[in-house]
Amino acid sequence: MSDHGQRIDKMSIRFERLLPGPIERVWAYLTEPEKRAEWFAGGVTEMKTGGRAEFIFNHSALTTPDDKPPKKFEAFNKEMRFEGEVLEVDPPRLLVWGGDDGDDYIETRFELESRGDKVLLTLTETKLSSPSRVIGNAAGWHAHLELLSAKLAGETPAPFWATHARLGEEYEARWGAA
Repeated sequence: MSDHGQRIDKMSIRFERLLPGPIERVWAYLTEPEKRAEWFAGGVTEMKTGGRAEFIFNHSALTTPDDKPPKKFEAFNKEMRFEGEVLEVDPPRLLVWGGDDGDDYIETRFELESRGDKVLLTLTETKLSSPSRVIGNAAGWHAHLELLSAKLAGETPAPFWATHARLGEEYEARWGAA
C-alpha cells in the first residue's frame, strides 16, 4: 500500500491508510470536533443523513510557529469555515459528506475496516473541478492523513506546511497539470 493517493479518474482521488485501532478510536478522530481539529478541521457534524457538517480550519494550529505556508496558500493559514451536509453515515464504518467550499461541490467518503488491531481507512474524494484542484487536494489530504497517523500512533507529526509543499511538488511530478 502506497502512502500516495491514487487518481481513480480525472477528477477523483483515493487514499488508503492502515492506522492504529481500534475502529471506534479512529471513528472518534473523524467525528468528534476536538479530535478532528487536531489533524484536519474542527466543527460539529450531525451524525445523520442530511445532517449539517461544519468545518473550521485552523492550519496554523496544526504546525510549528516557524512553519510558514507557501505563498499560494497564505490565505489558508487563518481560520476558515465551510458548511456541508452528511450524505451517508453508518457508525463506525462509513461517513460521507458533501459541501461547497466556495470553488467546488466536493464529496468525501471515509470507509473504515478493522484489520486485527489496525484499521484500514479508505478516503475517496470526488467531483473536483480541475486538474490543479486534484493535485492540491491530494497534497492536502496526504498531509492531513500524515497528521492523523502520527496522532493515532502517539508520534510528533512533521510540520504541516513543509509537508504540504513537498507533497504538492510530488503530486505535480506524478500527475502533471493534466
